Amino acid sequence: MLLIFNTNIPNKCDIRNGLAKIKGIGFKTADIICNSMGIGKYYTFNQLTYSQINRLVKNIQNNLNILNKPNFIKDFKLSHELVRYENLRVKTYIDIKSYKGWRHLKGYPVRGQRTRSNSSSQELLYRSRLSAYMQNKNRR
Repeated sequence: MLLIFNTNIPNKCDIRNGLAKIKGIGFKTADIICNSMGIGKYYTFNQLTYSQINRLVKNIQNNLNILNKPNFIKDFKLSHELVRYENLRVKTYIDIKSYKGWRHLKGYPVRGQRTRSNSSSQELLYRSRLSAYMQNKNRR
């Protein structure tokens, strides 16, 4: 098992699928990375040497702006940074008491999906999310 950007990747996994398991990198970005390094995307991590793996990681770290597909966002994030950013964004919605934040907190769909027949299981999680949020809010 390899640990790349806080993501466990099996050694037998091919490079394209392994890189796509990292949050923030999809299949298309993994293809771009493999092409830029000159490595076949269907090679497995077993077939790479340690120096090639280190070069792969450094290439991802240095070229995040190039790898970011459409508009070259300067603050492109991967893995745990992306999760932290998403959680902070949701927490901001909740703190400013917007409708979107209320939907997140309640566990309902946020982007206009129907709730008549779907999302009934999410409503059961409402109490645990609310209590966790209130405990964190009281700690500040």
